[in-house]
Amino acid sequence: MSASSSEPLLPVELIHSIVDICAEDDTPVDLLKTLTLVSPCLRPHARKRLWEHVFLPPKRATCLAQQGKEYTEIVEGLAAVENLSALVKYLHLNPYPPGILSHFLQKFHFVEVEHVFIQGYNARAPAATSPRVLAHFLSQNSDLHTLDLSSARINAGALFELLSQSRLRVLRTLRLNYLRISTGDDEEEHLQELTWDAVSDFLLTRSGRIERPSLQTLSLNTVLSNDTFTYAFFTHPKSLFDISLLQKLTLHISRSTNQALFDFSNVIDLCCLSVQTLLIHGWQDVTSSESYLLGKFQNVNQVELVIHGSGLGSDLNAQSPETSLSLAFPQLLILTRLRKLTIRLRFCLNAMTILNDPLSGMLRLLCRQLPGIQEISIVVDGFTSYSVFSWNQDTQTLFQEGRKYRGQQPLDLLQILMTAKPRTG
Repeated sequence: MSASSSEPLLPVELIHSIVDICAEDDTPVDLLKTLTLVSPCLRPHARKRLWEHVFLPPKRATCLAQQGKEYTEIVEGLAAVENLSALVKYLHLNPYPPGILSHFLQKFHFVEVEHVFIQGYNARAPAATSPRVLAHFLSQNSDLHTLDLSSARINAGALFELLSQSRLRVLRTLRLNYLRISTGDDEEEHLQELTWDAVSDFLLTRSGRIERPSLQTLSLNTVLSNDTFTYAFFTHPKSLFDISLLQKLTLHISRSTNQALFDFSNVIDLCCLSVQTLLIHGWQDVTSSESYLLGKFQNVNQVELVIHGSGLGSDLNAQSPETSLSLAFPQLLILTRLRKLTIRLRFCLNAMTILNDPLSGMLRLLCRQLPGIQEISIVVDGFTSYSVFSWNQDTQTLFQEGRKYRGQQPLDLLQILMTAKPRTG
């Protein structure tokens, strides 16, 4: 850059690429802060990447509050950030401990947030941010595309009020994970199944023309307990969301949480013909009487099935991976538009035996029945590493593409022996 001009010597696209590379570093905050000071041409995009992800309340404020100390300085410091409300695109809200988040939401007026993640919201906790305050906060962001609500404990009516008043007109991605929905205000009422009376009043109040957001991506994990809840969320003409044009569906099945694939049957009926990408976690807990639901996705292009074995983090009473695969493949054979199949075997102690037989035989049959399939991958998840196997259409065999380690790659045993110091004394 010349001394007489603030015009950049490099193309703007290249400058943005440099900043984006720095933003992907292991410690991006320090790098991006430095870039904001290097040059006026770097500053706008560096500030955009620096502030696009914001966590409220910040960890520092939470620590001070838990120690009984004042955190007003942090609130005021964030409020002083130039044009912060327009820079934030990904907003992570942590409502615990209760009461702290409200101070930040009252101070800031975000208007261009596109993705909101709410973790651990308990509407019944003392001093907790009310559903109405959260709804008002979300409604101010007209470009909100993603809402992720996880590990929440909330009354059914309050949840419906929160989502309906948030004005999520352009919402395209919804993730609901581990929601403990109650029918009343008592602590133990989350154990009761929702009844029609719990949602009928809410649906009746949605009079007139209802502009429901048309979702493209939906993820459900331990949330739908019965047909009434599904009715209020997706099935009723005045329900909260329209999933008739859904493109990607993720379902979590778990015997330990009593979440069966059949619990999602109404959801599947509504979107099975539009879904292009399907991911089912916990396929080992799917029974023979409900496996037919997989075959309903007649237009799906990509399918991923996650099967847990009897290793770490798995249900010891779950059926074997071989049995799970035998339930899946008859349904996969009728998915004529399937182009990509991924099977993830997690903590399966006999994974290598499964790869040779019976899985290889099943894959040969699949390729004969579905000549249009282009990619088949088998991912074997272990305790410290995972391996990726691909299906070779010419040789009709699986071959290992690579092995990756979680964290640091373990040292070679010979290297450890050669560098070990002998004990003395």
